[in-house]
Amino acid sequence: MEPSSIIKVLEEIGTLLEIKGENPFKSNAYYKAARTLSSIDRLDQIIREKRLTEIEGIGEALSQKIMEYYETGAMAYYEELKKEVPTCLLELLQVPRLGPRKIRMLHRELGIMDLGELEYACRENRLVSLAGFGEKTQANILKGIEFLKKHKGRYLFADVYPSAEEMRGRLAKALPGHRVALCGSIRRRKEIIK
Repeated sequence: MEPSSIIKVLEEIGTLLEIKGENPFKSNAYYKAARTLSSIDRLDQIIREKRLTEIEGIGEALSQKIMEYYETGAMAYYEELKKEVPTCLLELLQVPRLGPRKIRMLHRELGIMDLGELEYACRENRLVSLAGFGEKTQANILKGIEFLKKHKGRYLFADVYPSAEEMRGRLAKALPGHRVALCGSIRRRKEIIK
């Protein structure tokens, strides 16, 4: 298991806890653990040697969860959280300036579950009545939704290139004697890839 995937899971657990409305200290502990682990060299070695508790901010319980994920590729606690929080709410995080707390409020107060419902609520002017929202916030959310619609299916070169190169390598291995190369906008190293 790659340490980067462990860090991603810890960040997602923090987000899920925030959306769920758990104690902020609990979600912050997962965010902090993810930040701490991302700054450590040779994290893979530390995990293999089961020395996670030596890292500041990583207690016994969190160490066990990380080890479980590292050894099995799954974490029971993470899976439980994903069942408790609808995955469609995580998609709302793509909207600029819309964080977990606001998503929780939109879901709890207006029953919003996806981008379509959020857009509809904005166009009906229903967000302005919520605490922490106003006309400006509603307008910004609507702009964010429009931006997402316009740029759907477009990715940054830096985000896509490693996966494309890995896929090219696997195809080259699977098809010995054939020429396998990247093509299109990724070959031309365009900033935005479709």
